[in-house]
Amino acid sequence: MRILTAFTHSLGGQDAYALAARLSDAFSWPMDMVSVVRGGTHGAITEGSDIAYQDVVLQQVVQWMDEVTHVRPTALPVTKHLRYNDSFPEGLIETAVELGSSLLVAGGGRHGLTGRVSLGSIGQTLLNASPVPVALAPRGTRFDREAGVERITVMLGESGGWQPVLGAARTYAQACGAPLRLVTVATRDSPDDARIIERAEKWLDEARLTVDGLEGERVIIVRSGDMGSAVVSMDWTHELALLGSARLARKGLLFLGPTANKIMRNLPVPLVAVPSAAESGEET
Repeated sequence: MRILTAFTHSLGGQDAYALAARLSDAFSWPMDMVSVVRGGTHGAITEGSDIAYQDVVLQQVVQWMDEVTHVRPTALPVTKHLRYNDSFPEGLIETAVELGSSLLVAGGGRHGLTGRVSLGSIGQTLLNASPVPVALAPRGTRFDREAGVERITVMLGESGGWQPVLGAARTYAQACGAPLRLVTVATRDSPDDARIIERAEKWLDEARLTVDGLEGERVIIVRSGDMGSAVVSMDWTHELALLGSARLARKGLLFLGPTANKIMRNLPVPLVAVPSAAESGEET
């Protein structure tokens, strides 16, 4: 198990590294720190006239990486990688696949509220194309000195998408010893609570998720007129929130639907988006 963090010399890059460092220590998973540099194809510089310029760029990027890791060291080693690709998210995804990464951590865009996930172009692309789970750091994560993960919250959608996200939740909970909280948001048009619980219990049984580690009620139902209000009304601690991919997601890839996007915009904690199952696409 390895964590890959996307590094850019920006506030979002610092947020991503801070979250990755926290998760690396909490899960006891080593970290790969990746920066994508424009130029060349298939990892090589092909233009001779660019070599001197690229050398300067690479030296500067490595220096920035060293500075960030010095400020926030981790218990396990951080391996630094430089990748050549004209597309930053494409370079990240290729590297994550090559390294066998279990989690890809990215920062937000330049705009948005502190403490909330703010999507930039890189994050948006990752959420629509990554074959590995993507963790997004809220703005300002670089200032968070909390250690560990106190809880894993899984947002279960009304239409399913449960297998991959519950599997990831179980892996993270076992890695850090945190309890699980399973939440489903019910609107006015949703089935009654008994039917929701029955359906969720069926998912848990099929996912072979034992009762051990689950907080209080096995499934918490939050009823609200809209998704944003439901998320805001919940209690949150130093935890991770997990979402699954939409039914329209291609097999084995990430794609967030409109409901997931509403949840993401209101979350006050890091989000982990989990790709669909390789065999079938399912919706959250």
